[in-house]
Amino acid sequence: SSARNQPFSGSYVPTCHYMTESRVTSVMLEVNRCLYMDENTGRKSAGFDSTANTVKALVSVAVLFEAFRHTHFIAYPPGERVLIRIGRQSEGLERVLHSLNAHTWAFITAFNPKGKETRPEANQHADRALVEELRAKGLRTFSGEGKADVGGWPAEPSHLIVGIGRDDAIELAQRFGQAALAIGERG
Repeated sequence: SSARNQPFSGSYVPTCHYMTESRVTSVMLEVNRCLYMDENTGRKSAGFDSTANTVKALVSVAVLFEAFRHTHFIAYPPGERVLIRIGRQSEGLERVLHSLNAHTWAFITAFNPKGKETRPEANQHADRALVEELRAKGLRTFSGEGKADVGGWPAEPSHLIVGIGRDDAIELAQRFGQAALAIGERG
């Protein structure tokens, strides 16, 4: 079982990073020792490997989530460059939505399914399939790219889809194997 902030809350952050950079976040995992060791002898128990793998997977997901959260998304409607940041309103995006009388949007890529770097040929093939599907559905789209703020992750060609509903956007991203997508509404 798991709980949040039980029995403790907060996490340890090295003082050299504390409140110095908004991109520095921390997650603290506390694991019950009985899951991975014999508390009487201090030796690994039968659950050690399973617990280690679970913690490794949780850390990987947390790192990937932070990378997605600290990505800026750029769309290129004719004559514009629209910057989208998670958790912030975009004036450019609001103008585009207003001009098209649309209320919803999604920003989706077909590149690097599940956040794992994929061969360029496979990425290009997936992107072509996504573009074909968007055209077949008659959705209004603009080319774009997602760029990570930190790390060496290359920019991913992406698509701003205007007027797509939340559930349809999620289903589309899932079918293209994406670990995340950006979605929102006007205002």
